[in-house]
Amino acid sequence: MLGASINILFVESGSGYGGSAVCLYQMLRCLDRVRFTPFVFAYTHGPTIAKIENLGVETRVLKGRSAFGEIARWIRDQRVDLVHNNNELYSNIPGILAAKVTGRPCLCHMRGIRGLTRRERWVARLVDRFVAVSHTCRDRLKREGLPENKLSVVYDGVETRAFQPVPPRADPWRSLGIPPEVPVVGVVGRLARGKGHEHFIAAAGEVLRQGTEAYFVIVGEGPLKEELQSLVHRQGLEERVLFAGWRTDLREVYAGLDIVVSPSCLEESFGMINVEAMAMEKPVVATDRGAYPEVVQHGQTGRIVPAGAPRPMAEAVLALLNDADERRRMGRAGRRRVEELFDIRKNIQQIEALYATLMPKDDLF
Repeated sequence: MLGASINILFVESGSGYGGSAVCLYQMLRCLDRVRFTPFVFAYTHGPTIAKIENLGVETRVLKGRSAFGEIARWIRDQRVDLVHNNNELYSNIPGILAAKVTGRPCLCHMRGIRGLTRRERWVARLVDRFVAVSHTCRDRLKREGLPENKLSVVYDGVETRAFQPVPPRADPWRSLGIPPEVPVVGVVGRLARGKGHEHFIAAAGEVLRQGTEAYFVIVGEGPLKEELQSLVHRQGLEERVLFAGWRTDLREVYAGLDIVVSPSCLEESFGMINVEAMAMEKPVVATDRGAYPEVVQHGQTGRIVPAGAPRPMAEAVLALLNDADERRRMGRAGRRRVEELFDIRKNIQQIEALYATLMPKDDLF
């Protein structure tokens, strides 16, 4: 006879807008609800937290001043068996301590690449298992002193059935005045410092000066929008480099692009945009920072170019614009790679297997 399901408390310390909350939403969509009952404690209420609530997951948003106290009480009240901190160490110190004082095993998802503070190194001793989202991320954590026997790699993933390589149901660029027969190159993501949008704009200028017929679309919002718009204006690219704003119909956005560019200059720990684009059979031009070369295979599913270097980026984009067969070949290879490595339904099974290693044998069934 099967025993009771295992209660898992997911602690989301982000804004509810960012990538960690989106990844949590995807995990909860695929989690085995027979074996596991999820709860979510969120520091703030954002649109992705609302989507999690719509899944029927009981959710609580921080109300008082002490996240530690509220999490510890919730662990006891809900009879939580395991705590899964969804971000990284520093912001999840209250969740880690709450798990420790209540005697629950604790897992911490590591979604960034950076050095650890002294406080993080201390609290890391209390974590039972770390999940790195890439081998690049894991290797950095090993260099930071986290024990190898506590480190596992589980890629973030996409719902491959949702991101299908099909033509767009509607023209996503109609409002921008882009003719449907002209190739479109796009960058998708928050308009923030370090994400490399200025290099994308410079590369667009290089391509357009070659007389190539193409449009360049920047999808997203963020604090750098006005600065980037001014840059486009100064370079006289307003007619060909267009801002599409924040879009929720990402499937249609990718379907309406011929090439996806990831121009980040940061040490990226994974690169979900690249995976989503490859799932839609789009070739990716990505920089050589962080885990991007681990996700995008140079010459197979896209091109890897030096970060902060518009000319090589332009050359890679131009080569793909001039070779539709190569774009299709890379797109198909990208889809196969996503199905093999980045399918969320496969990857959540790896997370569930880790839960089993952290639970007392008597609690498993």
